[in-house]
Amino acid sequence: MQKFERSFQVWDYWVSHSQLLVRSAADISHPQNIDITFGGVQYMELPAMLPELELAEPVPDEQRRATEIVGRAVPVEQLFVLVTRGRRYLVVALGMWVTENDMPFMKSSLDRI
Repeated sequence: MQKFERSFQVWDYWVSHSQLLVRSAADISHPQNIDITFGGVQYMELPAMLPELELAEPVPDEQRRATEIVGRAVPVEQLFVLVTRGRRYLVVALGMWVTENDMPFMKSSLDRI
């Protein structure tokens, strides 16, 4: 799907709106943040740091595992796989968006209205 030669980390989670932000913060080599935002999060298994992140397509075993964990059938379009250092991590959410921005270091891009 998509591969990044940057390190990401779990940046923010807004409980009341089930939103998750995974960010690669801007630095000298990369003038913009890359934000991966998930909405309607129902399940996540992620380490805090995700070097050389890749967004991958789920395989049937992962879809079966997500269904067992969540307790209902998980459509493939609601299952997101994040790969780092050869390990695959699952996020079950209604949607995912990848954006770039110039937000200050500690500012979150989660939609807090």
